[in-house]
Amino acid sequence: MGCMVVKKFLICCVAGLLLFNMLGGNISGAEVIPQTSAIYSEQDIESAINTVRTYFKLSFFDCTLTETGYVGDEHQEEFAELAEHYGADEVIIITSSFEVGKHGGDGSLNANSTYSGWTWELKREAGGKWRLVNYGFG
Repeated sequence: MGCMVVKKFLICCVAGLLLFNMLGGNISGAEVIPQTSAIYSEQDIESAINTVRTYFKLSFFDCTLTETGYVGDEHQEEFAELAEHYGADEVIIITSSFEVGKHGGDGSLNANSTYSGWTWELKREAGGKWRLVNYGFG
């Protein structure tokens, strides 16, 4: 009897994992546009991009991330303004492009379309982890 319960539990776990992977956004194959920075290290940028990818995977159903990248040091003044606005030590902006499937993601996006120039604002305290605080166009 106990063996049957364990088997059912394992089947449910596998089914849950498969469902999770099918429902989330698709990040496999997304290109990272290389960008050097005098402000942020390569690891800082990579960490911010990974935070975006994780959020996209969890929240952008029926969407496929095609590319991500750092917006560039020329936005340094904007970083400072946003850091003050969010009460953070640092802010970084990541840009992305993604495709939306036939269901329009969660219904708020245009079905069968491509979004380019979508930005992600992330904040952190000195040396801490990046936290997503805003995203969209603009």
